[in-house]
Amino acid sequence: MTSSGALDQGPGRHRADAGAPIHVDDPRLELALEAAGLGTFLVDLESGAVQYSPELAILLGFPGVHATTLEAAMQRVHREDHPRVRTLLDAAFDPAGDGRLRMELRYVRPGGDIRWMMWNGRVEFHDKSHGRVAFRILGACADITERKEAEARLRESEARFRSLVELSSDWYWEQDEEFRFTEFSVRLESLTNTPAAALIGKRRWELPTVHVSEQTWASHRALLARHEPFRDFEFQRINEIGEVIWVSLNGNPIFDTAGRFKGYRGTGQNITERKRAEALLKESEARFRLLADSAPVLIWVSGLKGAEFFNKPYLEFVGEAEGELEGMGWAAFLHPEDRASYLEAFAARAASRSQFEAQFRFRRADGEYRWMKSIGVPRFSADGRCLGYVGSTLDITDLKHNEERIALLARELDHRVKNILARFEVVVERTGDAPLAADAFAAALMDRIESMSRAHGLLSRSNWAGARLDMLISDQLEAYATDSNLQVCGEPLLVTPDAAQAISMVVNELATNAAKYGALSTTTGRVRVSWRRARGQDGQELLCLEWQERDGPPVATPERQGYGTSVIRELLVHEFSGEVELRIEPQGVTCTITLPIARVASSR
Repeated sequence: MTSSGALDQGPGRHRADAGAPIHVDDPRLELALEAAGLGTFLVDLESGAVQYSPELAILLGFPGVHATTLEAAMQRVHREDHPRVRTLLDAAFDPAGDGRLRMELRYVRPGGDIRWMMWNGRVEFHDKSHGRVAFRILGACADITERKEAEARLRESEARFRSLVELSSDWYWEQDEEFRFTEFSVRLESLTNTPAAALIGKRRWELPTVHVSEQTWASHRALLARHEPFRDFEFQRINEIGEVIWVSLNGNPIFDTAGRFKGYRGTGQNITERKRAEALLKESEARFRLLADSAPVLIWVSGLKGAEFFNKPYLEFVGEAEGELEGMGWAAFLHPEDRASYLEAFAARAASRSQFEAQFRFRRADGEYRWMKSIGVPRFSADGRCLGYVGSTLDITDLKHNEERIALLARELDHRVKNILARFEVVVERTGDAPLAADAFAAALMDRIESMSRAHGLLSRSNWAGARLDMLISDQLEAYATDSNLQVCGEPLLVTPDAAQAISMVVNELATNAAKYGALSTTTGRVRVSWRRARGQDGQELLCLEWQERDGPPVATPERQGYGTSVIRELLVHEFSGEVELRIEPQGVTCTITLPIARVASSR
């Protein structure tokens, strides 16, 4: 059994009678393992059977259970660690390697307790006529949760005291008691294109700068005259070849043993790229505000200390400036009879970090109280900390006049808004998983948001009855289409709103990859998207959709699976019980998608 074959099986079940526990024959070694808090394991790769020592069974939370299967063991690995574990196992099974296996992963014990485990082992191989074949793994495991928690505490401590280590930067400098430069590290020239020799003997304010007022220099010189340290002194400088660069400086005064002031020493940093990234981030935030302001609902974002953002429709509804609503200022517009229950409900949901939903009366700018429905979804940082909520609020006054219509539209609204917010949250989070620069992150995020917006617009035009599959695909490919590079063909089919949004996300990721690396990246490449109805072996009616790229550049399988590939492979499988086969071949990418017609076709 190969490593990938073992990992791709379905969930198994621990079995107490699957084999005897591993025992260490040497009592001295057994004592050493016990003292070190280690357990041992053996994996038979041919059968997929796993044996635990009694010590390891206790560590894993299954005392008395000494055997299981590799598939069942993998079900206990934290889902976020699966890709890394797969990679490490594949490397250990490589016949050309030394077979060593070392993994640190999160293990979910019965009851949901998550522990960090370190697995050390060695893969053993049979020498076959066709080469070496892995047949088992022997190793030991230790609980390293305390070490991981200590590392996390250390990181937090380092963050709190980062000002103490920020002097380690791009270049080093020194000044004498008259504040004239006396020394620079050689990195100054490579990082700023400024010869150090041109700066020696000069004072900082004697060098050409941009957008620095006399008042700023006067304040800085007064600080130096008081012999005080300074941090993050930022300004723009013109180097020797006429470029404008951003510089950040840190400095400490120097005193001799008698306490006499001798000058300054410190470090400098070229922060030009950071400033550009900040500008791009501001631009991205402006695009987000534009998108939010264009939404047909009241959108708000809260932090740990209250509300932080309101879109334009929200401000227009209450007739107030954003600053008047920040924090808890918005609560003044709640109806007096609804205020206490609303705030209590929100506080309870915030305490449990769960989704919030409520109906309440809210005062409009003209003084009328309108019935509103608000839905909020918690947002989290990459390390799992709750940052607050993102939500939307909709005027449902007219719906209140018809209880039957309220029930129908409220359910549709609930599903639609939650779906949009959930997808938006996942897109933002998963796009940030990749190590992208700010501009690349903003471009990738906006591309995915625009794809969602196109599908949303198509559904809106049909009053959310569904979307024609040919129009849905053509809309997603419009930016890349020419007269000859795209063919979209298939029988007329109206798909449900949920299917339309999911299919549009998959097609957008296929198109993005094709535009970057595949058939749409050249003038000769072609893409054909086709679909047909078929019958499965069980008689179930199926939709078979195929994406095919040809005549583009040679395509290679990427070394790692990014978020886009995950969307292609997993989204439709998860949401509609479909099947996806993605083949990345030198002649081009082919993606075959099979979906149950009953799950995706609209009946309207």
